[in-house]
Amino acid sequence: MFCPNCGAESPDDARFCVNCGTPFDAAPAAPGAQETPLDGSYVPEAPGAPPPQRPSPNIELCADGVYRWFYPFDMLRNPVILFTVWKVLGISFGIVYAFVVLVNLFGGSGLDGLGELTLGFGILIAVFLVIGFLAYLIVAKMYGWRYLVIFEMNEDGVRHIQMPEQFERAQALALISLLAARSSPGAVGTGLLAASKSESYVRFGHVRGVRILRRSGTIKINERLEHSQVYAQPEDFDFVQDYILSHIPPTTKVRG
Repeated sequence: MFCPNCGAESPDDARFCVNCGTPFDAAPAAPGAQETPLDGSYVPEAPGAPPPQRPSPNIELCADGVYRWFYPFDMLRNPVILFTVWKVLGISFGIVYAFVVLVNLFGGSGLDGLGELTLGFGILIAVFLVIGFLAYLIVAKMYGWRYLVIFEMNEDGVRHIQMPEQFERAQALALISLLAARSSPGAVGTGLLAASKSESYVRFGHVRGVRILRRSGTIKINERLEHSQVYAQPEDFDFVQDYILSHIPPTTKVRG
């Protein structure tokens, strides 16, 4: 029998290494031997670290008590971001339109010219919707047709972190694996956030509305002034949905 720690040979029935005294039933592997496959890459585990906990196939419970997962959002097959942009444009134009109509009513003009006003606003919003669609395609092309996101979720809230376009899937999974394996993940987490392009954070205690869009793998969460969208793979969706619903106020309006 050879010791996995120092390589020295010991009798087959020995319980401890004759050279270094390492117990054979709990001996750490040689440096670099313990590795976890991550989509074709390998990340060494910290010596003595517990294996990562996976409450769902693609979600890991990390050492700091935070659930983390990576989601490569296909911007062509799933147009939910485009629909969100169109919704914002529509609401904005609707508010302006309503304001102009009220000004005409209380300004003495009444409903005269309302048809022309409505037609003008209709043409204007159609133009901006087309511009928004073209801008979406340009941005999607710049991102390589993928919107790369890492999510962090605990009892307090959920963070949506958009990663730079060059941030590949294997790198994201490797960072999540490091966070899951280490008992002091602060430095790794800082590096993760430093690499991010933008982020949003929603606190569960302040959530006012939730909309569940299972077909697009999306959960929309709204605070008073903060909005975010959480994405999850089909096999992870139930876990994410149930976790969010169990941590928001009971008075929250839930649709979907």
